[in-house]
Amino acid sequence: MGDCDTAALKGHSSRRGKTILPEGMFWGRGHGREVAEMMPGGRMSPKQMKAMMKRMGISQEEVPDVEEVVIRTRDKEMVFKDAAVTVTIVQGQKTYQVMGTPSERERRHDKETEDKGPPKEDVRLVMEQTGCTEAEARKALEDSDGAPAEAILKIMSSK
Repeated sequence: MGDCDTAALKGHSSRRGKTILPEGMFWGRGHGREVAEMMPGGRMSPKQMKAMMKRMGISQEEVPDVEEVVIRTRDKEMVFKDAAVTVTIVQGQKTYQVMGTPSERERRHDKETEDKGPPKEDVRLVMEQTGCTEAEARKALEDSDGAPAEAILKIMSSK
C-alpha cells in the first residue's frame, strides 16, 4: 500500500474517533505526515525495526574480526574468506548467518585418522550409551559408516 492519506482509508470502521486499520496495517510517520504502512513491504526505518525486534525478543549482533569460515561435508569444504557473520538470538536460540563468496575444495583427510578408524569421541559416546567394550563400539561404528546414533541402535537391538 505504501504512503497514503486518510482519504485512502475511507470506508474503514472507526471507534470513538479513532480509525481502525485493516489487519496487518499500523500508523507510522513519513515525510512529516501520518501515513498508514502495511507489513511486509511497508517502509520502516532501522530505528523502528530495531525497536520492533526488541519487543519481540530478537537481538542481532555482528561477529567482529572474522577471518575465515569453513563448512565441512564428508567430501568437500566450503571456505569463506573475510566473511561477514551475524548472530541472531531468538528466545535464547542462536542462528548464525554467513555472508560472502565461498570457494569449494576437496576435503583433506589426514592419514592418521583414516588408519585409526572412528574418532575417539564417537567410540567413547557409544561405549557410554550402551555399556559395551571399546572393540564392540569400534566395530559397530565401522559397520554404520561412522554414524554414532546408528551404532548405538545396532548394539542396543542386539542385546
